[in-house]
Amino acid sequence: MATKKKAKPWTVEAHGIRARLYRRQRGGPVYLELREDGVKERRSLGLAEKGTAEDAAREVLREIAEERLLGRPGGPAITFGVLAQRYLRDAVVRPERRTYLTRTLGLWTRHLEPGGRPFEVDSLTRSRVEQYVQARRDGRLRTDDHRSNDDGVQDGTIRNECRALVTVLLFGVEERLLDRMPLTRRAREAFPTESNPRRSVASPGRVQRLMGVADTVDPSGQLRALIAIAWHTGRRIGAIRHLRVSDLCRGADQVRGGLGRVGKDESWAEAWSDAIVWRPEHDKGGFSSVSPMSKSLRAEMDRYAARTATIGEGWLFEYAGRPGKPIGQNAVDWLLRKAETAAGLDHPARSGWHSFRRGWATLRKAMPLADVKEAGGWRDVKALEQAYSQADPVTTQSVVEAS
Repeated sequence: MATKKKAKPWTVEAHGIRARLYRRQRGGPVYLELREDGVKERRSLGLAEKGTAEDAAREVLREIAEERLLGRPGGPAITFGVLAQRYLRDAVVRPERRTYLTRTLGLWTRHLEPGGRPFEVDSLTRSRVEQYVQARRDGRLRTDDHRSNDDGVQDGTIRNECRALVTVLLFGVEERLLDRMPLTRRAREAFPTESNPRRSVASPGRVQRLMGVADTVDPSGQLRALIAIAWHTGRRIGAIRHLRVSDLCRGADQVRGGLGRVGKDESWAEAWSDAIVWRPEHDKGGFSSVSPMSKSLRAEMDRYAARTATIGEGWLFEYAGRPGKPIGQNAVDWLLRKAETAAGLDHPARSGWHSFRRGWATLRKAMPLADVKEAGGWRDVKALEQAYSQADPVTTQSVVEAS
């Protein structure tokens, strides 16, 4: 019986350092082996194409030469699993952000350390990032609570996960757990981008149809009130779910008190008849803010208040199945999908609750950005312009007619 021939090793040299390259099997990834003082150091380059692997090897040798020149502290190299645990233990992170990072770093750990095999962070390459991106796109790497009907996830989600990786690596550098940033600029070019993202925007007509069936779908009135707040404030559903009854400020005195709670100019109460206080612990950016309440929303809130006995610090939207807890994300997603079905509406890709925020911003794109940003709770005008304020056919037609 014929045996397979092993791939022959070869050598590369750069910056006065010679390394041996080899494959463990024909067509497989290329490994780099260094020998120094009788000690062998091996690492996978994560690349199968010979020329590309040689370029990557020369880059590794350049970095080693630089480390030898500048000096490098001793001690064993840190593995990714240990670095992730240290970050989650020591970094100051908001609870909601910590939950996201725990899930995301779990994905990276599963990718880099399959079967619990340690992976040295110093050996992280662009190839490993590209493999992660592809595994997330085609669904081979998924979270336990993956809710989409699609196997994979969108590039925007993957890009955020790559940014989370960078955050942890920078933490390692700052804490002197790493000698350098493992991911070069070239490696970070592997992060996916969204040149033309598909984002659904809720329209007034769609909202009206949803409001029309909301009480039929959810007789408690919660769904109707949730839709009303999302549409009239443009806020994220996570912040809305965690509102407390005391966060609704009715009348000038309560508005003045709400402004004072977050350190805002209390004289604004002279212009606002009603307002909502948004707490920092449930804000994506961790900021507290106050936004005025429209007359239409005040009417909806009065209507909802007449149907619930919750007062003071109680949750505005208490979860019926778990008293003392706010309604969950899965519950509000389910209610919205049920309302869409009842109203005879389709469910566009990338819609859901965030489409209300995009619709709110789009309807106000002709207004001063500073005021839209303040009312909608954005910290960055750039994000408001690029990701939320969308083109619409009426405004686009008026652009070409303006001459």
